[in-house]
Amino acid sequence: MIIGHGGNIHTLARQIGCAPGEILDMSSNINPLGPMPELMAHLQEALRSISALPEVDAGELLISAAARFGVDADGIAAGNGTTEFIYALPKILGIRKALILGPTYADYEDACLRHGAEVHHLIGNATDAFIPDMSRIQFMAPFFDTVFICNPNNPTGILIPKNEVESLLSDFPKTRFIIDESYLPFVEGGETQSLIPFNAPNRIVLYSLSKIFSIPGLRAGLMFFHPRLKKAVYRRLVPWSANTLSQSAVLFLMNHPELSQKFIEKSRRFLQKEKTWFLKQFDSMEEIRFFLSRTAFMIGCLANRHEATRICSHLAQHRILIRNCKNFSGLSDQYVRISIKTRSYNRKCARHMLEYLMKEGF
Repeated sequence: MIIGHGGNIHTLARQIGCAPGEILDMSSNINPLGPMPELMAHLQEALRSISALPEVDAGELLISAAARFGVDADGIAAGNGTTEFIYALPKILGIRKALILGPTYADYEDACLRHGAEVHHLIGNATDAFIPDMSRIQFMAPFFDTVFICNPNNPTGILIPKNEVESLLSDFPKTRFIIDESYLPFVEGGETQSLIPFNAPNRIVLYSLSKIFSIPGLRAGLMFFHPRLKKAVYRRLVPWSANTLSQSAVLFLMNHPELSQKFIEKSRRFLQKEKTWFLKQFDSMEEIRFFLSRTAFMIGCLANRHEATRICSHLAQHRILIRNCKNFSGLSDQYVRISIKTRSYNRKCARHMLEYLMKEGF
């Protein structure tokens, strides 16, 4: 298990002696608008069904998802969040040598190492705003059986355009590409950038509904793969991976595409407005530099005299949690990640960050 991640409000609450609900969590990349009211009403009704076992393979859900995305149901699996797939894929695919584009989510490496795979990182440079060097990826890809791409990336929020990923899939058919699109719904026009419709034999797409629909406690994730992988996938996945409420939630979202899309677009507009406001508060601040991000979260690099550990500690005393990025390969104790929330939360976080940076900067 990875030590150090966003949303760890329970640990902080124990440390400072308060209830988890009192923590202002700016560290987790979850939609601050909360679950759709219509989804919550549906789940209230679905509670009646928890006394029966869920469908073992989430078959009805898969049929609906196939219709929603225009793919073959034999090339989809539902799981206990995308994390289940990340940890199962090294065994499903027999990964021996993996390339991970970074800095990125640490679970890709952890999953590979658990199964004895050799792991290499291709880290983007801060001088290039962490934009991946496609020429280097193209050079290195044929030397690995698997490449992990978080797109858009966590924690940088950088998005590799769809056509560039499609070129990788076409140019290197013997290399598998695991594309994690968990945060793509946050990107304006993200639907046009998804690799789900590109059903190449070497493409696997991870898709999370937990983040954008603010249901992380339900652990709702989908995996898209070529149908010829179906036997290998289901041989390794645990039966009943998706619980009754998770299946019910995903089925509702798949069967109400217009309602779901309306909520996604509303969320994008809200988050873009709040992100613009938040960044404006730091316009003249030399103590921290925020990088361009296509998502609702972004990383900031602190000036040399500052440390992420110290500013995180300062904010924690005010019951504010942000993400220290020091355990991301390629980043250090000078980087923090902020996830945009509602205006009152954003204002409080910005105020205490500025208070600390101005005080410590002199």
